[in-house]
Amino acid sequence: MVPSVFLGALPKSDAFHRNLTKAKAEVKASGISNPTITMTYPAGLTINGIDFGTLAQKAKSNLADAGITVNLQGLPVNAMLTQYAAGKDQMTQVLDDL
Repeated sequence: MVPSVFLGALPKSDAFHRNLTKAKAEVKASGISNPTITMTYPAGLTINGIDFGTLAQKAKSNLADAGITVNLQGLPVNAMLTQYAAGKDQMTQVLDDL
């Protein structure tokens, strides 16, 4: 995510657009009933004004709209990175700066 006023932001014409109808169709086409995933994120971490807990909640909400249940697992940064490096996460929210 890069705010539109910052260098490196996409022009409005290239902005991502959410297609919930297609997302729901793709979930249905997967053949997985009641898809559920656990997303790990660094709890209590805010970088450049962005709180990872807030981002995790937003991702959970967006995926729920498409029919995917997300269980959030907030961990201290070191524990989250250790688990991430070991490849033990189903889904992880990280930032290149970590």
